Amino acid sequence: MYAIVDIETTGGIAGRHRITEIAVVLHNGTEVTGTYQTLVNPEQDIPPFITQLTGITAAMVADAPTFEEIAPELYELLKDKVFVAHNAAFDYSFIRKMLEEEGFPFHAKKLCTVKLSRKILPGKQRYSLGNLCRELGIAIRDRHRAMGDAEATATLFQMLLDNDLQGWIPELLQQHKGHQPLPPHLDKERIAELPRKPGVYYFYDRKGQLLYVGKARSIRNRVRNHFNFADHDGFENKLRDAIHEVRYEETGNELIALLLELDTIKRKKPPFNKAMKYWSRNYCIFCFTGQDGKLRLAIERYRTALQPIKVFPNYLMAREYLKELVDNYRICPQLSHLQSGQSTCFLSMEEGGCLRCTENADVTSY
Repeated sequence: MYAIVDIETTGGIAGRHRITEIAVVLHNGTEVTGTYQTLVNPEQDIPPFITQLTGITAAMVADAPTFEEIAPELYELLKDKVFVAHNAAFDYSFIRKMLEEEGFPFHAKKLCTVKLSRKILPGKQRYSLGNLCRELGIAIRDRHRAMGDAEATATLFQMLLDNDLQGWIPELLQQHKGHQPLPPHLDKERIAELPRKPGVYYFYDRKGQLLYVGKARSIRNRVRNHFNFADHDGFENKLRDAIHEVRYEETGNELIALLLELDTIKRKKPPFNKAMKYWSRNYCIFCFTGQDGKLRLAIERYRTALQPIKVFPNYLMAREYLKELVDNYRICPQLSHLQSGQSTCFLSMEEGGCLRCTENADVTSY
């Protein structure tokens, strides 16, 4: 049995941001057998650009159940099923984190319809849910709402099941058992022994030389995340392949971990820390279509799923670049994460103004 899941959230980081809506479509491999949907009170603010993307407002979730209230039912719904989602790592990370916070340890086999589509339906220009659905003629009801996207993903998954002539789905499910791209010279039991507590971790090469030092809220989770990402970036692959030993030091809180990390970098100058200083991809500018049909620009923490236009080491650099785009191309700042609340954008008061506010450009022209 498959559980096809889609969530909407207040941001992109599990543990920091929260779920605002969740939908589950149950599928037995042949047909849909049931659905589940609810808004969720995230107990934190919803950023304006998230509201523009999803249409979910603070008022809509004010009287919705909290995740604590839905956790028992959701756990019973998802347990013992294959977890299916488009960009599955994102949805799974939020649900697993929030279920565990409520006392429900959650582990499930996962299938990502992005990865499956690349294997079973090769040759597509882009593999976002919107682009795939357009190419394949799949209608999406309420794009960027949980049930609309979950139903579209379920239709896509049925197509993948029907066209999986080479048996990719059963093969990936069989490989899923404990599979992770760990360093080839490191015992996986060593990773399992790492604590889920704040502290500092150290990577060493075969000669005992320090390669990298990092801080973490959860040492084990942060170390594992290095190796999850290693599949996608050549730089992390080099670090992964060089690691022969991992050590750690618990600090009790993140502040002490940060101070210890900075002190170690200053004294030891680990080579991969120096390289990562320039390589860091913390924030990005990306484009999305709002509920009103207009294209918008926004700044968020870097995630490949956002399909970034450009990436930056910090928020201020991203904002300055976005301001240059707005000034140079007469893009409306109200649709670019730079202004909210006012009825008229600040560019409309300047010579030339913005295309939307001063020339009343329609959606297509803009």
